[in-house]
Amino acid sequence: MTEEFPIPEPAPQGSGTTRIIVALAAALLILALAFFLMRPASKRPDPAAGESQSQSTIGPEERAYLPNVGVDHLEVSRAENFLHQEVTTISGQIANGGARPLAS
Repeated sequence: MTEEFPIPEPAPQGSGTTRIIVALAAALLILALAFFLMRPASKRPDPAAGESQSQSTIGPEERAYLPNVGVDHLEVSRAENFLHQEVTTISGQIANGGARPLAS
């Protein structure tokens, strides 16, 4: 009585190489994500040094109408986001006390 054992088939060529390439690609993706998430914030202009933060697009007519516009119901809230960073939110409503409509 002779017992025969099945001969295992060899693994297809390149399966180990494919795994290595996939692992390297995943590692590069993780490193790229870490780089973009951990980089410092971009340099913001310093108003004290005379650098303006934004250009004014308000003309003379809009400047004359500004006393009719106000902000009501201001609320300040703080929360922690999923990255454990504290976020401060300021919200309010713009009130138009004049006859002209406001456009954003």
